[in-house]
Amino acid sequence: MSIEHPTKWFKHVDSLQRVLNSVPSRSTKYSPFELLIGVKMKNPEDVMIRNLLEESQEQLFQHRDNLRREAKQNILKIQEENRRTYNRKRKEAHLYKKGDLVAIKRTLSLETN
Repeated sequence: MSIEHPTKWFKHVDSLQRVLNSVPSRSTKYSPFELLIGVKMKNPEDVMIRNLLEESQEQLFQHRDNLRREAKQNILKIQEENRRTYNRKRKEAHLYKKGDLVAIKRTLSLETN
């Protein structure tokens, strides 16, 4: 804040104190101002952030949509790889016709009481 004018650091104390008082504590999850007054502090920085977000909202949405499209393509790619890996050792299913004689191999024993 005062890199350009290191001897004028005291001019920034009030804004730094405001920031420190408005930042939630890790232990309490609330800011000192909120604990003292009972409401969240309104900062001029909040207005600037809100304006910045409104300006860049379209860019954020576009970036999010691009990420989602890319993620979908990555999922489809992995699913195709998984399908190929799974099907590599699979045999083609035999097509039975009506009247064919078939045997059923039981893998579980069924007990009846």
